[in-house]
Amino acid sequence: MSSFKRRRSPREVFPAEPKITMKRDHSTAKRFERTWRHLQVLCPDPDSQHRLVWLRQQFSKKQRGAMESAQAEIDIAMLLSNAGFSLSFVKETETRTADLECYLGDDRLFVEVTVIVPTEPDRSKGMPSNLSAKTEEEDLDFFKDSLVKRMLARINEKSEQLVDYCAPVLLALAIVHQEQNLSANGKTTGRKMALDLQQLGGVITSALGRVPQLSGVLLTLWNIHPAESRSNIRLSNVSVGEWVSEPKGFSQVRFFASNPVASYLIEPEASLALQRAL
Repeated sequence: MSSFKRRRSPREVFPAEPKITMKRDHSTAKRFERTWRHLQVLCPDPDSQHRLVWLRQQFSKKQRGAMESAQAEIDIAMLLSNAGFSLSFVKETETRTADLECYLGDDRLFVEVTVIVPTEPDRSKGMPSNLSAKTEEEDLDFFKDSLVKRMLARINEKSEQLVDYCAPVLLALAIVHQEQNLSANGKTTGRKMALDLQQLGGVITSALGRVPQLSGVLLTLWNIHPAESRSNIRLSNVSVGEWVSEPKGFSQVRFFASNPVASYLIEPEASLALQRAL
């Protein structure tokens, strides 16, 4: 049977797929709550309980940035638990502290969780005025370059904050790509993105060589697909996990890069546990 759609006036503003967005938000909330309740039982100490309550409040705000940060910290804590680590959330003080303190047997590891949430205005920031002449592929390449620069800046920033630790410190960095954004005129913008993870591993390894305070980086890419690698070189300190795709618009891939010149190296058993958890 044929179907007919009314032609839309250029001045009309329509919401971007509200039903799909609501289903996706509901699925994310259920996933967060399920993980949160597990951690609430797993980490009964007062500092952890206080932090978990705060994370739940941040997630419930449904504000861009706060929601993803809370989700990332919960996800990383669950990943570490599944890897065999015992953990607790670190109480915040006036001086900058890591988010998690973890043990695998006698091996100690601090974990700092941080999130980068690119927004659509980031695409135009610093772009030349003749952007209309650029192809979509060039636009996306520019955005990827900007994203990598933000990632490297965040690694340097966190290394300065965590310089006083006398134990291995792992930076858990999540980059959240929104495949669909609702712009001011009501239209849906955004696109799929793929990154060469081997190339990215080389960039991060090079950056870690300048920040011995960090023992490694655990990178999580949300809604970013792994691209086919253009290089046959495989770095021994970089482990790439499987790309996990869920049916309701959420996918992620993780990889772990250890720092071979770190002041405090992650113990081999702990490093192996992280690699297996990917």
